[in-house]
Amino acid sequence: MTRWVAWSLLAVMLLVMALSGVLVFTEAGLQWVARELPRWVPGQLTLGQARGRLSGPLEFENLRYEYGDVLVVVEHIALDWSPQHLLREVLHVDVLAARGVHVRTAGNSAGAPGALPAVVLPLAVELPSASIEDISLDLDGDEPLRLDRIDIAAAARGSNLNVDRLDIRAPNVSLQASGDLEARDRYPLSVVLGWQAVLAPEMRGAGRGELRGDLDTLQIKHRSSAPLISEFEGSISGLMAVLSWQGHLRTSPVRLNVLLGDLPAWTLGVDLDLSGSLDSVRGAGSVLAELPEIGPLAGEVDVTYEANTVRVARLDAVSDVGRAQVTGTIDLAADHPTAAMVGQWQNARWPAGEGDAQFRSSRGRIELSGARVGARVLRVERRRAIGLAPWL
Repeated sequence: MTRWVAWSLLAVMLLVMALSGVLVFTEAGLQWVARELPRWVPGQLTLGQARGRLSGPLEFENLRYEYGDVLVVVEHIALDWSPQHLLREVLHVDVLAARGVHVRTAGNSAGAPGALPAVVLPLAVELPSASIEDISLDLDGDEPLRLDRIDIAAAARGSNLNVDRLDIRAPNVSLQASGDLEARDRYPLSVVLGWQAVLAPEMRGAGRGELRGDLDTLQIKHRSSAPLISEFEGSISGLMAVLSWQGHLRTSPVRLNVLLGDLPAWTLGVDLDLSGSLDSVRGAGSVLAELPEIGPLAGEVDVTYEANTVRVARLDAVSDVGRAQVTGTIDLAADHPTAAMVGQWQNARWPAGEGDAQFRSSRGRIELSGARVGARVLRVERRRAIGLAPWL
């Protein structure tokens, strides 16, 4: 009796091993899994043609997965992995390559997202080389974001994700990043990134930065090296609640028409304290400029933008043609912007320099209101230049 039970158990074990071998090491096993897998996963999964073995390598064509408001379509995916690493509780994926990945989601703007869940993987994951080509992301029905290629080398253990290399390439833009993320609590992270961009046919942009912190407060450092040299250091708070940000921006002087050909040939550099939210921004600090008609100019500014309105709390500029202060508001909501501005000046002269001045004024004041502000400024200044004596 005992011998019969032993032989029966041995036969069952051999049968299980044989079936497992067929399932894992033959294409017939992969075809069976491809047919049955849609019944095991939530949502609607459709797998097109499947080739290879579960033990690797294997390929799928025309994969489609829909769950709730999310739709993912993959034209082709190839995978090769090393099953023997499972003995040390590691899922080691040697190669992962996908092509034609299209993601569409309706999104949800009902309110701020809740707390993110803690993610702890039952197995460690090693992904030394993965690539995705031809990607489109259609979020909330907006214009799809199109990416040419993503390359990544990463590893995950427990709740920790380490990205050794992330390279994202899109038309005219490329981004590189590496760092660590802990998928628990407030999701602490540390990321180093760099970017390059083609901003115009004859203009290139580049920069490097760091992100450190968590979902409560994220510290940011960034330095651009082209087309202008700038440094920004600040923080973002309330990523999962009410978002706000603050920081300090410093730029080296640059000619505006180098950045955009339609702009005047003015040289401008700023040193500003910035703050804001998703709906508003405030900048306060100093400005250095050089204008061909005026020469060097130094100024202090305090400007806020909110609800299509620019509020100038302070604009104080000093140059060789005098000193001027401006306060007021500009409403940009209408087809033709309207303004309510007050300006005053001291020791004005034109033109600048040591020679005789065509225009002199020890002090003056101008008030502007209504639409088509630019035209009114020109007319008022012209009257003042011609008829100074009666009203200065």
